[in-house]
Amino acid sequence: MPDQSISAKASDAVVNVLKADGFIRSHRQEVYARLEQAFTRATSSEGEGSVMFVAETLPLMAAIVHLGTTLDDYIRATHWAEERFPGGVPTSTLSALTFIYVVEQGEKDAREARDPQRRGLWKKMRESLDDLLRRG
Repeated sequence: MPDQSISAKASDAVVNVLKADGFIRSHRQEVYARLEQAFTRATSSEGEGSVMFVAETLPLMAAIVHLGTTLDDYIRATHWAEERFPGGVPTSTLSALTFIYVVEQGEKDAREARDPQRRGLWKKMRESLDDLLRRG
């Protein structure tokens, strides 16, 4: 099987394995607001804003991983993460993949919004995420 892009793996993890996409959609306003605040704070301070943004939002993503799924799906997801990302900590891996998924969904939703400032913020957020992923 060819290697999936990280975006496809993130979507697969959240939608098919954790089955947390419904939870994210139903709480998206709160989740998006927290990411927007964290990104604004991180990029307005000195230093590595992208890293600060991720560091501040990963605990929220871990909460989504735990609250947005059933125990059985969570257990299956940890095994899935161990198989696909050997050597990593499954919950951290799932949180990172959830982060990628949420940023992508947030950007899609923002593109449909009539607020150009919000669209611009999410575009920058996505670019920041892409930059971090390229640095690997």
